[in-house]
Amino acid sequence: MALFNLHTERSLAALAELLVRSDDDSFESIESADYLAQTGDQRWLPLLRKKALSNPNRFAFYVARMQGDDSISFLLELMHSQERKLDAKYAPSVLGQTGSPRAVPILIELLNTQDSSASEALRALRLLTRKTVEGNWRKDPSSQYPRWKSWWRARAASRPSRR
Repeated sequence: MALFNLHTERSLAALAELLVRSDDDSFESIESADYLAQTGDQRWLPLLRKKALSNPNRFAFYVARMQGDDSISFLLELMHSQERKLDAKYAPSVLGQTGSPRAVPILIELLNTQDSSASEALRALRLLTRKTVEGNWRKDPSSQYPRWKSWWRARAASRPSRR
């Protein structure tokens, strides 16, 4: 925190160095990634993306937070990767961190599952859209899929088309 609060070239470089040298599961590594993402300084993005490629479940969150809408393609790659995959239980939260409307249809599709990712997708949708659809979502979050799908379709139909 002290390095982040100093917010000098040297202190931020020291945070980046700490991120590189620390074990991915260490407090120092996670905090360093968080502070670098909070700077919003795009020069740290390649480092955060590299860490996310090697450990998506730990670091994709920080790429999403820093890059927002521009991280969607990268996150989809991580979700569909054969090697180091962003787990379904983490993907909804990470997509929600983007703040991007482009994440909404992806989250709606993640809602259409019978595992724990459905409740995470519902939580991310509610935070991202600031909307709640009616129904018994606590018992069965995936039961919300048709309502969200319908809402998104109606919303898309009401927007003027781009030419």
